[in-house]
Amino acid sequence: MIVPCIVDRNVYLGRMFFTPQYEEKIGISEGFYQGGMSPDQARQFLIENDIGYVLLSPSEPYPTRNLEQYPFLKKIYTNNALTIFRFQE
Repeated sequence: MIVPCIVDRNVYLGRMFFTPQYEEKIGISEGFYQGGMSPDQARQFLIENDIGYVLLSPSEPYPTRNLEQYPFLKKIYTNNALTIFRFQE
């Protein structure tokens, strides 16, 4: 995904060669996107990593319902290729 270079923001998980602790972060990210974290765990994950927005694109092949289970994520944009959620503490 090219989000960091377009919006000048850091990302939790990017390309393998540019992401420190990539293997660890990919496993944690998959748990989050699969809906495998409890709401408390997911909230803590977002807070600890200073994540304000969550993007779901064809690069993350998970259904949006997995993220919709977290009451603190608000869907703010969607089209056929991208869904953006904002984290509301």
